[in-house]
Amino acid sequence: MKRHIELTMPGGTLRGYLDLPEGEGPHPAVIAFHGFTGDCTEHKFLLARLGRHLAASGIAVLRLSFLGSGESDGEFYDTALSDQARQGERILDWARSQAAIDPDRMLLLGMSMGGCVATLVAQRRQSDLRGLILFAPAFRYAEKYRERYDESGTLWHGNLAVGRAFLDECLACDFAALLSDLKLPVRFFHGSADASVPLAVSEEFVRWPQDARLTRLPGTDHGFDTPSGIAGLFAGVESAARELLDCP
Repeated sequence: MKRHIELTMPGGTLRGYLDLPEGEGPHPAVIAFHGFTGDCTEHKFLLARLGRHLAASGIAVLRLSFLGSGESDGEFYDTALSDQARQGERILDWARSQAAIDPDRMLLLGMSMGGCVATLVAQRRQSDLRGLILFAPAFRYAEKYRERYDESGTLWHGNLAVGRAFLDECLACDFAALLSDLKLPVRFFHGSADASVPLAVSEEFVRWPQDARLTRLPGTDHGFDTPSGIAGLFAGVESAARELLDCP
């Protein structure tokens, strides 16, 4: 079952979906954060498809577009890591208040830049979570944009413009230190042919959490855009989620 969700907070309304298993619940849940220029469905509907897949196995999935993305309010130009983390905490609080969701069995999942947001939220809210799942986390993504801002402090990403705050906050964030401080289990998934965020990034950062594993998906890219890549990703995420959420 799919529910359309609108969640109002300072700055506007977030919009997206809650994919629910059959039955009354409360259900274990995954909160999924999309990547830079993505939305709550993601490239080739990856998060929408994952939501249906996990719901069919008894795990709810909440996925909302950040402000400035998808159907949510706001302007993409104002995107900033700190503000997306604030939104992520608001999403987590809302999920914990829902009768259909078990507040004691929740994970965060982040794709690409959403992995940076999920790491920030997880570090702040460890007692509310069972673990963290990261898809090709973009911990070093901002570095390649350092010289691409124009005189007005604007970065053009194709036909989308984003302000300087995005780059400055990403560059200032010490993700290795955040991961080192995590007592939660962390599960990385990364395609070996990822040209946007090289596999070496996950190989570097998987060393920092106290309990971390990296699943390498051969021959697939940043969007896991091969039949074997998406199949391996979904199977791996379901297995990890079931383990971390104590699903029978």
